[in-house]
Amino acid sequence: MTEIEIRDGRPEDAPVAALLIREAGDRLMDFLAGFRGRAATEEVLEGLWNLPGTRFSREAARVALTDGEPAGILVGYPREAMAGLDLGTGRALLGLRGLALAAGVLRHPVLTWRMSTLPEAEPGDWYICVLATREACRGRGIGAALLSDAESRARRHGAAALSLMVSEGNAPARSLYVKFGFEERGRFTVAGRTSLRMGKALEMLEPR
Repeated sequence: MTEIEIRDGRPEDAPVAALLIREAGDRLMDFLAGFRGRAATEEVLEGLWNLPGTRFSREAARVALTDGEPAGILVGYPREAMAGLDLGTGRALLGLRGLALAAGVLRHPVLTWRMSTLPEAEPGDWYICVLATREACRGRGIGAALLSDAESRARRHGAAALSLMVSEGNAPARSLYVKFGFEERGRFTVAGRTSLRMGKALEMLEPR
């Protein structure tokens, strides 16, 4: 059985985190970087990882380790924090990309609007923005361990539910979420990709 250690995100995790976030977000992450190729996307995501107050900051991340090496990440926070994180992400992207950011928005107005209006979570939710594992480490229980850790954090925060989005075509991830107790809440299509919004209600533990 694989031994899994989970800890907070660190600056040195940035390269692995950027790779995993880009894989999880696919075209939507490429949009943030201006569709300039995988390397450019990962460079922007590394920047966001090490800047506080962004959607993809290490301050909201947990990293799963196997044999002392990062094998998966989960980034999550309460729904009530998301508006502030969106503003922080916008400011960070402006600093990282400058005027090219505005040009990208003008080139893709529909995608920009769709990205800004996604029904990601409901009041009281703890939103899992990213959950991803390295390809070589899949099937070892890393995703389940990160979900359990997120549920514990959400309960401590007093969240009413966990929520996340997953691509309709990602059957392994959907299977994991269903096993973990998530149910479909809705679906929508952005940039040609249909995603499901899934949630799991949390019963608050009675204080001892």
